[in-house]
Amino acid sequence: MQKIAFLILFFWGFAFADSPFLLSNLHHKATMGGYSSIYIEDGRSKTFEELRRESFDTPKSLNFGSTSSAVWTKTIVRNDTESKKTIVLTNHLASIDEIDVWIQKEGNEIANKTLGDYRVQAKRDIRFRASSFSVVLEPNEDATVFIRHYSPNGSMVVEWEMMEIADFYTFILTDTLFWGLFIGSSLALFVYNASFFVAIRERFYLFYAAIVAMLLLYQLTISGVLHSIDFPFFVSGYGYVYGLLTAMLMLLFAHSFFGLHSKNKRLSTAIYVVCTALGAAIIASFVMSSMGKNPMPLVKIVALVSLLFSMFVSLYVLKKRLIGSALFFLGQSSLALAHIWQILSRISGFSVTQQEQVYAVAACSFFDMLFLSVAISMRIKAIKKEKLDAQKLLAIQTRYALIGQTAANIAHQWRQPVARVGTLAAAFETLLRGTPVQISDRLSPLLSNLKKEIEFMGQTMLQMEKGYKDGAVSEDFAVLDSINSVLGRVETKTKITEVCIQTSCDTGIALHTDKNSFENVFMILVDNALDALSNADIENKTVAIEAKEVDGTLEITVSDNGGGVRKSILKMIFDPFFTTKKDGKGIGLPIAKMLTEKNLNGKLDVRNSRGGLRCTVSIKKERQP
Repeated sequence: MQKIAFLILFFWGFAFADSPFLLSNLHHKATMGGYSSIYIEDGRSKTFEELRRESFDTPKSLNFGSTSSAVWTKTIVRNDTESKKTIVLTNHLASIDEIDVWIQKEGNEIANKTLGDYRVQAKRDIRFRASSFSVVLEPNEDATVFIRHYSPNGSMVVEWEMMEIADFYTFILTDTLFWGLFIGSSLALFVYNASFFVAIRERFYLFYAAIVAMLLLYQLTISGVLHSIDFPFFVSGYGYVYGLLTAMLMLLFAHSFFGLHSKNKRLSTAIYVVCTALGAAIIASFVMSSMGKNPMPLVKIVALVSLLFSMFVSLYVLKKRLIGSALFFLGQSSLALAHIWQILSRISGFSVTQQEQVYAVAACSFFDMLFLSVAISMRIKAIKKEKLDAQKLLAIQTRYALIGQTAANIAHQWRQPVARVGTLAAAFETLLRGTPVQISDRLSPLLSNLKKEIEFMGQTMLQMEKGYKDGAVSEDFAVLDSINSVLGRVETKTKITEVCIQTSCDTGIALHTDKNSFENVFMILVDNALDALSNADIENKTVAIEAKEVDGTLEITVSDNGGGVRKSILKMIFDPFFTTKKDGKGIGLPIAKMLTEKNLNGKLDVRNSRGGLRCTVSIKKERQP
């Protein structure tokens, strides 16, 4: 029903095409479509004297797209007021090539005006970005306006808007302010990001600056701003070239900014293919223009394909949740919606929205530039944070290296005294055999425990010294032995926290990797589980440890029943210096992840599971070369 009502109203307006427009009905502005009749000429060979005698018909549409025909309109304007009126008629579609205007009063030609973007501004009585001319009407005077539109190289809409001269000047002030803000803001973004490219040489800064330049040229061209200041035609007459270059640069920006060459090889190749097609379309358009052919059908098809592909790329990066992807998607969506709305408005026949179309596309272009600039700022902040975290982590590692060196020195100095203590314990055990049975039975268990502790101290100091001297060295070892070794070191803490540790590991599982790094990672995971359970108000505190082989990969899982962590915390759990512990440093899990990936050629995964946190270390049993 809405469509039927729309069509009835649309054609009802054209029913008055032969009726004069009365200036008493002019309130601020009015459109002339409903008061104009049309004659379509094959070519443009007829003179005005020949055309004025032709029969003009009621138009079915005011949008003629790209056509080699000349379209004539005839409009009668009557000043039915008691005062002299000066009116201005404007066609806001600046891309019409040639417009010729003849004004008649009482059957006599009184003025002939030449407009269109192929004509210089000096011949116009009103210098403005859109084609405009004025008509002076005395009280109770009629004027018949004949306008010939000819635009074989661009779209053509024959709708004209009428204003009184005072309202037109007010409109010019508003329009000048809009474009001044647009140009100034765009240039500021260009200079800001171009200077950053010069300073830090990131390619996406260069692509962004080029995007801003091309979008600015595109908008100033299609709006007629460049033509209004008599820019050379080779600059102001090729708006579609700037549009295609913008599409190409936008894809190259996304490729560089999101690092798509390493994230998706196929998409990266597709971007290069589409950019090549855009470049070929630009060259083809120049060739077609030089041969006198209209390049716009080709340009529109290629532009539509590139727009759809850009939306696909924006959806891909948004799905991957890359830094700045949401803003990139918003920018591409705003451009797409503006152009779709522009196309639908022209198809509908309501060319009254030409002015709004120009402003809407320009505003969306600026928002696109702004969104991309904010996305770049977010990316730079993330890079700075990564560098700062890396510096802090390096400082922590340096500090730990000094601690390791100190520990190695202590181990070296204490190894001999500990060995002597062990020798004395063995000698004391020998002497104990000659004592009475009661004394021997009491002291033997104590002496046996003393020997075990001395042996453990010796092994620990040997590992400390070896780990510092040798670094990451691969060796064969039994996984269960390393697990038991680590559990022995945390035995006291386990008893204090009243935690039950359950171990499930096949005695035959072995690894060839850096044992020291393996035990350090395992120690961090077990220690974190004990810390989580120490403050948990639950019964049957449990840490479950499981080691198993899955398709040539060793999976070691450390899980607890301490309640787990919130999803928001889980996202940041590997961030350096992020901690939820009161006295925590936030370096345990980052170091564990780094050791797992660099020294063990594995992966560390942390997630909530069954009322607690589950940490899984996956290590390939055969290291990659």
